[in-house]
Amino acid sequence: MSWDALLDTGSPASFVQERWRSGRCGRGCLRTFEASISTSMRNCGSRRTLTKDGAEHMRDLEMFFERMIKFNLKLAPKKTNLGVKVVTFLGHQVTAEGIGPDPEKVRPLRQVPMPTNVSQLRSLLGSLSYYRKFLKNMSAKVKPINAMLKKGAKIAFTADDVAVVRKGILSGPEVLAFPCYEGAISGKRPFRLTANASISGLGAEIEQ
Repeated sequence: MSWDALLDTGSPASFVQERWRSGRCGRGCLRTFEASISTSMRNCGSRRTLTKDGAEHMRDLEMFFERMIKFNLKLAPKKTNLGVKVVTFLGHQVTAEGIGPDPEKVRPLRQVPMPTNVSQLRSLLGSLSYYRKFLKNMSAKVKPINAMLKKGAKIAFTADDVAVVRKGILSGPEVLAFPCYEGAISGKRPFRLTANASISGLGAEIEQ
């Protein structure tokens, strides 16, 4: 794309920029692209098509491919998987039972050396926070570790702190089941929002 930039009243002509300037037009271009994708994929489900059985899966794929052809969108064959029972996406693993963390991403966290400085500590806490939705009572469990970020605090991991990282948090993360919208609509399985907080932790979850 290009756009005209009028310099000033004394300029003999206007000049054309051949590329989007970062920070000036990039956001507008991104919004236009997102709007185009939203329009082309409307009522077509996710680009990660999840279904309950083979027949439904084939119907969804047919609709998906028709929409891709209509809007001249393309897929990368090497990055495309069809008819699989387990899908790995952005550090998560999706199955018929629900969504959980990718074991291949979690395994290095169990083996990472304990932090010795603030930068390493922040990196570890950031990695754990990415999976906090799977980790029960995480706020309370990492409170002693978070305390090491305070000014003047000593970064020294006790046996309990190491156990929190090695075993207590990452040994058996829970799998989040997919919601049953039919049950919620019928009233047999309503959604419920539960929240709680204390001095040492806070949390909230949607239950069914």
